[in-house]
Amino acid sequence: MTNEQVEYRNQIKGVFKRFRAKIENAPGKRTWNRTMGISTPSQYDLMKQRDAVIKDIVNEAACMGVTLDLNLKDEDKYESPFEKTTDE
Repeated sequence: MTNEQVEYRNQIKGVFKRFRAKIENAPGKRTWNRTMGISTPSQYDLMKQRDAVIKDIVNEAACMGVTLDLNLKDEDKYESPFEKTTDE
């Protein structure tokens, strides 16, 4: 792995670290703060925002000629325990 690839991967790791606490503390649904007159983003809104920042970093790397392989291997894919269809 080249130094440029390491640098871009570290930037992406930093994005995940910054958004982790925000996503965990966000409500499940977008809410409206009447006092401040603003909406509070939901967990989904924050995940979309995080993914947009990561896409921007990946696009920047591609413009600079750096290829990043961010795909998960088949055995590394996350499987939600709530989506299983087995009867227990």
